[in-house]
Amino acid sequence: MSESHSKMQPTVQLLFLLAYCALLAACHSHIYRVTLYAGSEQLGRSLDLAGNLCINLQYLENQIKSIDTHDTCVKLYENRFCSGRMLKVDRNSTFVHDLRQVGFADITSSVGPCEDNPNPPNPYPCNCNCNCNCNRNPTP
Repeated sequence: MSESHSKMQPTVQLLFLLAYCALLAACHSHIYRVTLYAGSEQLGRSLDLAGNLCINLQYLENQIKSIDTHDTCVKLYENRFCSGRMLKVDRNSTFVHDLRQVGFADITSSVGPCEDNPNPPNPYPCNCNCNCNCNRNPTP
């Protein structure tokens, strides 16, 4: 192996590592983690969710009275597919123990990340990374 080739090899590896880290950061930029509770004061039946896309609730839909954001940011939505009235909840929110304080108890039907346009759930699985725009129609 030539001397110039051996000097260049670590540089290529470093560039690859930096590109990989940038990709990971982009993929996880809007990840949220939340525990939803059917009772106030973070009591009662609960549901743990995490992700970076909109999630429709089935279990505990329209029953959420308090939440724990685990120091992330999440938006609660009145309707499915992250539509309708919305409540942004982050680590600084003071009403997480009782959503009645802000008029949002018993109405949450979906949750999404704190970005402007969360992607609705995709009923068709796809092989893509991050927040790609997969074809939302089934392929024949």
